[in-house]
Amino acid sequence: GEGEQEQPQHNQAVDEKMEGRTFRTILLGCGLLLSVALPLVLVLVLATNLFGSGTSASELERMTKALSAYTPLSILNDGSTAQHDALMWLTNVDKIASSFTTEDELAQRYAMVVLYMATTQGRGEWTRTMNWLHESLHECQWGFVTCEVPSDNNNNDDNNEYNKVKTITIVKNDLKGSLPPELGLLTHLRRLQITGNLYLSDRLPNLGGLSLLESLDLSD
Repeated sequence: GEGEQEQPQHNQAVDEKMEGRTFRTILLGCGLLLSVALPLVLVLVLATNLFGSGTSASELERMTKALSAYTPLSILNDGSTAQHDALMWLTNVDKIASSFTTEDELAQRYAMVVLYMATTQGRGEWTRTMNWLHESLHECQWGFVTCEVPSDNNNNDDNNEYNKVKTITIVKNDLKGSLPPELGLLTHLRRLQITGNLYLSDRLPNLGGLSLLESLDLSD
């Protein structure tokens, strides 16, 4: 009869109402999940952009403190300087500096990185880079460089005098800007030849630390 026909219709209406409530509950749950997850994602993205991939604030602080022995903090923290660029490269990109066990090793690599940054900063690259700033290679494996063992340490395989930069020869390679004072950290350098670079300033920094320097040529 009529009662039997109304009962299925009533059950169908109840089912549809329950389905509507369930759908709204699911939507509410998704909204709550997004409201919690989205801020966390934004924090992670900002942290990655601030410190660089795989780099912590403590690592930047450690590197800054180490390099402040060679360069004033006011210069290291100035984003417009080659020294600041070198600091950030050593912290965020380089794969070797963090494994150094002596100050001399870090000082040498830092000096080489600053040399590149100071003569390219805001002006592109050298004509030939020859592996300069290759993050996985020791600076003695970069082009235009030779490294030799000092003669009085030939019999000591563990001596820190190994792998010291002895000569730098860069000819007609479109260097610009000026040579940085950090070159004075290359205390084993015997020959420095940077010639044929028309836009490189002839202003020479204080190279008092280069007590072994025998040959210097910075001619155009």
